[in-house]
Amino acid sequence: MRAFDEGAADHPIRTRRVDELLAAPAPGEPDAYSASQWRRLAERCLRDRQTVILESIFLQNSVMPAFIDGAPAATVNQACTEIQRQAAPAEAWEPVVSELYERYPFPKLMVPDPQHDWPAALQAICAAVRP
Repeated sequence: MRAFDEGAADHPIRTRRVDELLAAPAPGEPDAYSASQWRRLAERCLRDRQTVILESIFLQNSVMPAFIDGAPAATVNQACTEIQRQAAPAEAWEPVVSELYERYPFPKLMVPDPQHDWPAALQAICAAVRP
């Protein structure tokens, strides 16, 4: 298993937002920030039989910046969908997440994926924070 925090120099996913935060020079290749890097990571995980944990890189640094910058909802959804499509070959996320969640000794809140059912996700979140 390998974990990367968002500022790791050897992070397998490069995002414009993290490069800005780190004051890193702009990459020379035009597709440096493309969703295809998620496919390469998925293929690496399958090939090397390796679990990779990426702290805050998917939603916070790959999808949310478009929303924050005022992109239409369709554009934000498209970015999210494309990353999920690219990463799909390595989709065995739930068993790893469950194992790590159970080992973490501090109070925590597991938020359900709202993409499948927003009303149910919001109801679960509200029930958890306002028992």
